[in-house]
Amino acid sequence: MPRGMGNLTNLQTLSAFYVGGDVYHCGIDELTGLVNLKGELKIYGLNGVLRKNFPDLSTMRSVKKMILHWNNGSLVKCNYGDTEDDQSQYINATSVLNGLEPPKSIEELVVEVFDGSRLPSWMGNCSYLNLSSIRLDFCNDSCTELLPLGRLPFLKYLSVQGMNALRRIGPEFCGCTSRVAKCFPRLETLEFSEMLSWEEWDCNFHENSFRSLSELTIGSCSRLLKLPPGLSPSISTLELQDCDSLDSIPMLPSLTSLRLWGSCPFYLWSRSLCLPNLNHLLISFYQLHTLEFFANLPMLNIVRLENCKIEEVIGLQHLKSLKIMELRGCPDLKLTQDILQQSNFCVMFAP
Repeated sequence: MPRGMGNLTNLQTLSAFYVGGDVYHCGIDELTGLVNLKGELKIYGLNGVLRKNFPDLSTMRSVKKMILHWNNGSLVKCNYGDTEDDQSQYINATSVLNGLEPPKSIEELVVEVFDGSRLPSWMGNCSYLNLSSIRLDFCNDSCTELLPLGRLPFLKYLSVQGMNALRRIGPEFCGCTSRVAKCFPRLETLEFSEMLSWEEWDCNFHENSFRSLSELTIGSCSRLLKLPPGLSPSISTLELQDCDSLDSIPMLPSLTSLRLWGSCPFYLWSRSLCLPNLNHLLISFYQLHTLEFFANLPMLNIVRLENCKIEEVIGLQHLKSLKIMELRGCPDLKLTQDILQQSNFCVMFAP
């Protein structure tokens, strides 16, 4: 983008703002003049910020969604101008994100390909009363701690991915100073993915914390051992993917949908687990030859098996409410005529 963009003070719509890494192109400071922008603001090339003269984004009161994007450690260079690419000039990602504090009116925040070592304190500021959605995408192995995002009073959606250095999530994530404090009061959807070092999730929740949480997704967290016992009983959908070490899940009386993908402990619905309202079960890439069900799934209505090596299913007689079993990519599974004739459910074979 050419220099001078900041002079367009009446500009209301801008598809994206590209930070230039040299004197010929638009620097991050030129955002200061674009106070009338509305709707969504995408800022790309943040690893090309040369100086710490950050714009005051608090004046952009009509911007409702902000996307802050780094370029995976590299810059797309423009041929205009004869400049030297000196990476040592660029401001580190931690300082850049700290200096780009959004307006308090922001509703959605996306941080993409962030390679900093620390998140800014403003991200956990409870004065963001309109902030309902946060997605954090990391691409390094140095950031080891999450902020007290549980203080955000109206946060409904939170996704954290690629935080490979984090080993433990503790009470600091909730932002609760005592067990009587409520955290994440409006959060409905929580997602963690590609957290390859994460082992422990230890939070002492107040009984009203996570009270609105309905959907929890955990993917590619192969070292995580347990889920917190105090998670919201209102969770209705749980999705686990490549969680090899997870040996149990807490009591979830409202759970209606369970999805297990990849390398997961598929015995999570074993005899000792009570899932009285589970209605839908999806199992994908199950590697064992035998799949067994027990009598603790009284409301299970639909079972979907995808890309599994299953040869035999045991215990179908326990599933009194089963209506549909859908098979996709399970060539080795053979259901005997006795089972098919005695059962009240329909078997569907999908391509």
